[in-house]
Amino acid sequence: LMADEVWGWGWSGFGQSGTPSSGEVDNPTPIFFEKRIVSLAGSWFHSAACDSSGDLYTWGNGRQGQLGRGGENGGGNSTSVENEEESRPQLVTGITGMHDFASVGCGGSHTMAVTNKGT
Repeated sequence: LMADEVWGWGWSGFGQSGTPSSGEVDNPTPIFFEKRIVSLAGSWFHSAACDSSGDLYTWGNGRQGQLGRGGENGGGNSTSVENEEESRPQLVTGITGMHDFASVGCGGSHTMAVTNKGT
């Protein structure tokens, strides 16, 4: 996948479709990224993407830590950030520059990513 455009629609009660509306989003709506998206995943509660620079983005419901933005190192200790719902993709900053992400997947309440190093 190398996407110049990403679009979201459907149920977005937690912002997981990447649209500013909550609830039903009947029409495809663009989700803006600064760089090309190389991997995109979504689940019932949240979504995630990797861009061409290897950065990882998450959005939607983070109540179980699946957004990876709680705690000092991007995971672990839950903070108020994880308890919020975010409808716009946000950079997972605790690991930026440490890894070159190539692929991401979302489960119901978890996220997993693969780097170009295979870790």
